[in-house]
This record gives sequence, C-alpha cells and structure tokens, in this order.
Amino acid sequence: MTNYLEILNKSRLIAINNLPDEARSILREIGSVFDLSKPGDITDDNIKKILSFLYFTLLPGLSKERIYDFLSILLNYILLTPEIDYGEINERFKLRISMMLADEEEDFRSSAALFLTANKGLITSKNINTYEGEVVGTIDNWLKDFLYYLNNAKFGFKHSITSYLTENKNCKIISKAEWLAVQKLINLFVLITDSPYSLASSTIVDTQIKTDNGQIKILSSAKIIDVTTGFRGKEIERKSNIQSSKESSVDISLVLNNFINANFFSDVLVAKSRMAGGSWSEVRSHFYQAVNEGKAAEAAAALLLIAESGGLKEAFAGDERFVKFWGDYLAKNMPADTGEFVKDPANPKDLARFLQYILEGRLKMKGDEAAMVGVLIANSARLAGDLNYKTLAYGDMESGEFRWNV
Repeated sequence: MTNYLEILNKSRLIAINNLPDEARSILREIGSVFDLSKPGDITDDNIKKILSFLYFTLLPGLSKERIYDFLSILLNYILLTPEIDYGEINERFKLRISMMLADEEEDFRSSAALFLTANKGLITSKNINTYEGEVVGTIDNWLKDFLYYLNNAKFGFKHSITSYLTENKNCKIISKAEWLAVQKLINLFVLITDSPYSLASSTIVDTQIKTDNGQIKILSSAKIIDVTTGFRGKEIERKSNIQSSKESSVDISLVLNNFINANFFSDVLVAKSRMAGGSWSEVRSHFYQAVNEGKAAEAAAALLLIAESGGLKEAFAGDERFVKFWGDYLAKNMPADTGEFVKDPANPKDLARFLQYILEGRLKMKGDEAAMVGVLIANSARLAGDLNYKTLAYGDMESGEFRWNV
C-alpha cells in the first residue's frame, strides 16, 4: 500500500458519506503498516488525515483511547473539512456518549476536555491575540481565547457563544472556511464539557467556567480541570462519589462497547440515518411498523430517535395504540399492577415493561441485548434532558448483566 493520496481521497468520501464498513477495511490496511496505538509518532501528514476521516466515521463505536487520540491529534483535519458541519460532529459524539454509563460519562467528559485543549493542530492561518499575547491559531489557543471571553462576558451563556463567533476580534480576521472550523470547535467543546447550551436543553447542569489566579478552569459535576496546562493538567477536585466501573468485578462498559460494535447495532445506525429528521410521531409510526414486520434493528433505531428528541412521554402517553394494547395486557397478565398505568400510561416502570416485552417477546432479542438497548434509550433520554427515563434499564457492575428496571 503506497498510494496514500488515493486512499486519503477515498477516506474523505467515506467520512462525508458515513460508510463504516469501508472505514474498517481501510483502517485494518493502515494498521498493518503503522502503529495506530501511537498516532502522535506518525510523521506522514496524509496518514494522519486518513486516520482522522476513518476515526470520525467510526466514532460511535470507537474506544475512548482512540477518541482521545482523535481529539488531541487528529481533530483539526475534520474541522477544516467543509462538507462536515458542526451538527454532524456533535451528533456522532452525542451518540457515543449515550452509550456510556453515568460514571463512565463523567470521566470521559473530563478526560476528553483535557485532550481537546492539548491539541496543537492549526485551524487558522493568522495568529490570534489572546490574554497571553499574540499566538498561533491552534485549537488549544482558540479554546483559551474562547474561555477567557466567556469568563469576561456580560451576556448569558448561549448569547455569549454567538457573540464570540460574530463579535470577537479574532473571529473577524479569519477566512469563512476557518471561521467555520472555529464554529465547529466551539460547539464540540461546549458539548463535551456538558454546558447548558450543548444539548439544546433548558436543563441547567453543574458546569461553570472561571478564572483562578490567571488559570482558566472548567468546573463540572465530576471534577475541576485546569485547561491551560494541557492534558497533563492537574485534577484539582473530585466531586463525584459514583463507583467507577474500572473498580468493579466486571467491566460492563466493555460489554456494552462490544454490543455497539456488533453487526446488529450497525444496522441500528443505518436505520437511524434513514429515519432522521422526522417528528417523534412519524418515528413512532416507524417503530410500530418495524415491530409488525419483525425488524428489531429498525424498532430500536426508532426508539433511540424518540429518546434523543426528549419525546418518550409524549410519544406514548397519548398514543391510543399503546394505551389500549398495554392496558389490556396488564389487565390480563398483571392485574395488580394496573393502578400506576391508569394514572400515567407512560410511567417509567410500565414503559420499561412494554419495551422489554416488545424487544424480547415480539422481536425475539436476547434478554441481555434487549436490556442494553434499554440502557442506550435511557442514556439518550437523559442526554436530551428527560430525566424521567434515565433508569429504564441498567448494567449490574457485579455480575456484568444488563437488566430492565421493572
């Protein structure tokens, strides 16, 4: 394999058109020649560009270590690709985050922010003026400038981001293509640090940005990160007391990761891309159609899309098909448990029971795999700001099993 330019062009198209099978094939080929565990040691810029496109394509199923490589070394190539907008970048990261357990997600966000702010990749040809003086237009310097601006802004958070991109003097001196790269970077950083704006939700999360003795820091619900010293920045404080899955007898995050890298979940992602853009009522119709046709991947895709929109309650509470079917089922099989359903048809326990019945009973999924879909639905709802369904299903860290919360 020597014609890297041809492979680069092919990889670019793979990323733009989201072709994961082709990406895996090229990645195996590249991995037979280069040590992909140390992308920072690769000196050929074309190979780095190829890896950036392949990793971006495979991001929903990528390991955290490879994502950190992507954020700290390879991201600038994606930012400078005009055919890939910030919405596509954020959607792939949101999908990957939705596959994480709560404690894993906290650690990932903190680590990802550190790796991102260590990226020395150039995204603008002109130098920028920051509180440190004139510096080159690299990712780390743009983020320092952005955080400093936020810390001194007199506007609300969302307006401050818009103001930075439109009014900040550094954003006015760069080309349109480079401005779009900065826009992608800021939106991704906001998503990763879990700000109120990042998930387009009214939910206020415990994330702040402040200056402490001249050092810009991010305060999240997990820890305070010094982002001015790179990814080796000091972890100042740990606020979360959730047990890490790394300390458990079974690494259930690995089990879940293996599931999302299997063929079934690839089919789910393809089905999601076909349904994307529809209202939750339209997607709900896709769900029922998939159930009637015995298509488990399409049914799971529809449920994930509804959860990502924050519309689980609205999609099922007022749906006559669901209310009649599940009400009759409970009356026949669980008459003692109908009280809560009558009060609130889409209560979390009954919705979990219904989804378990559909995925296992009607679509013949294995119990653990169906429950893993339940975990992903719950995480997607939580990321959309809908906390009612955050515990639809869970992973038992001791046994390594996934179960419905019924």
